[in-house]
Amino acid sequence: MGAIFSRKKGKESFPELLASLTKEISSLESQQNHLHHQHRLLALFTFLSLVVYVALVGGYVLYIGAPKSAVHVGACIGSPILIWLLRWIMKWTVGRRAALCESRLTELRDEKKEVLGRVMDEVPYKTAKELLERYDPQSPHLRQQQQQQ
Repeated sequence: MGAIFSRKKGKESFPELLASLTKEISSLESQQNHLHHQHRLLALFTFLSLVVYVALVGGYVLYIGAPKSAVHVGACIGSPILIWLLRWIMKWTVGRRAALCESRLTELRDEKKEVLGRVMDEVPYKTAKELLERYDPQSPHLRQQQQQQ
């Protein structure tokens, strides 16, 4: 049964392959934008948590006085540690996702360049020119052809 379906599937044509690669690349670029936005939110979280911590400890010391019990001292010392730990976890997560996204994006761009190179060799001139105009307008092959005309 697998032999029958594998014959029917066939190879993906160059226009379909280039369209799917372009779609994946644009999706990853928007995801990369979203990750950059998350990085900015992380900086905002750090700033706001610092402001809230200083306001709470300052208010506590002004109205109640210096912390006297171990629980109060532990809360004053433990809160910055907890904030730092949360910030570190979020920064690590965002950085890891950004690195994975960047590596996948470079892989897809390299694959797209490879496919465009194969297009020049395997596809008739007119079709290759249309594909290059659509998917790689800065191609050196297109610039050479336009300069010759």
